[in-house]
Amino acid sequence: MANTRKPTLITPTRRQFISAAGVGLAGVGLYGAGFRPAFADLAKAGDWTKYKGTNLRLLLNNHWWTDAVKAKVADFEKLTGMKLTLDILSEDNYYQKAAVELSAGTGNYDGLMVGNLQAGQYMAAGWLAPLGDLIKGVVDPGWFNIDDIFQSGRDAGSMNGSLQALPISTEAEVVMYRKDLLQAAGLGPIRTFDDLEAAAKAMNKDGVAGIVGRGRRGLDVVWVWTGFFLGLGGEFLKDGKAAVDSDAGVAATDLYINKLLKANGPQGTANMSWLEASGVFKEGKAAMYPDASGLVAVVIDKKTNKNADQVGVFAWPSGNGAKPAPDYWFWLFGVPASSKNKEAAALFTAWATSPEVELDVGRQTGSPVARASVWADADFKKFYPGEMADEIAKNLTNVQAARVPYGDPRFPNAADALSVEIVNVLTGSKDPAAAMKAAQAAMDEAMQ
Repeated sequence: MANTRKPTLITPTRRQFISAAGVGLAGVGLYGAGFRPAFADLAKAGDWTKYKGTNLRLLLNNHWWTDAVKAKVADFEKLTGMKLTLDILSEDNYYQKAAVELSAGTGNYDGLMVGNLQAGQYMAAGWLAPLGDLIKGVVDPGWFNIDDIFQSGRDAGSMNGSLQALPISTEAEVVMYRKDLLQAAGLGPIRTFDDLEAAAKAMNKDGVAGIVGRGRRGLDVVWVWTGFFLGLGGEFLKDGKAAVDSDAGVAATDLYINKLLKANGPQGTANMSWLEASGVFKEGKAAMYPDASGLVAVVIDKKTNKNADQVGVFAWPSGNGAKPAPDYWFWLFGVPASSKNKEAAALFTAWATSPEVELDVGRQTGSPVARASVWADADFKKFYPGEMADEIAKNLTNVQAARVPYGDPRFPNAADALSVEIVNVLTGSKDPAAAMKAAQAAMDEAMQ
């Protein structure tokens, strides 16, 4: 089945919002006063000049990570003696270009960004080189400290035990909420789905909805729904076929759609993406907003949210005693198997994802990098007031990447089929049980 790309979590418009909010390269600027490249620490990696004179060509899309690379090209070239050529495209054009280049095995590119929905297709087709092994061969593994990179991100870039892409940007579901409203309701931390439902009911008053969330067809509604489904013990696939017609599937749909959005949410949810939902929350018209941690930057922007100081974040909850399993969106970076400069490209990747470079970027921008040590850094935490950074980092460790079949190239079409039935519950045309029965059949058909 063709990997037809459906609307995804991250869009160019959303990145513009995040940058405008001040968390990201456009809003802050990579080089602040007193910034110095950490060449002394990088020297511990080994010989950075072993591929001096090599020209690397990278395929990138418009993203905060791309801005970070652009700003540091001179640092890399000075350190290594290599040259970088960056081909930067809009997201849609990037996906098309990447698919053409990789499938044809042109060898025109030595590195490229890899999205969640494409990773499985690229790895299954053998289009990516074994990056983990390559990095071990070009830098000191002790210095690189791959265990510092979130395991969930490494899992997302692995297939059959082979690490083929490293995470460069990490997001997962969290619960954003109004601290003042939660306190006024006499409620404590939200750690379970029961807590979440109780809070939505208690704060749904005085013209403020208890909760707002995405309900639009496609990955918009499926992405948020997934955290409820997994957190209730559900699994998308069993023996290669859809498995959403289960107790967990029905309960997740009933909880997110009926008990939260319909009972305690605003009108018009069926037409809401992250953009509309975050707008309702920023306007003070909803007390809670479950969505991606990358959107925290948007909702704490004092320029657009008069209640920004009252925004808090909880790690994703769960139910029925299950471990929390937030949905996620990671951007990764890989080396094409067709590259003629694989080792040199691996050296670039090691530099770009190194502890030193990610810490520099994190301290200057607050961008959601993929190393746990950065999220624990005091200067980085200044971008996330209170306990936000700790909650987000804990949440990223809770991601169970293998349970969301982004690695299955059939998933985008299957997810769209699932979304149709979830929206049918939201609009009142089906109950959760009937919807999940229909969804399972539709997903199986889509995956043929």
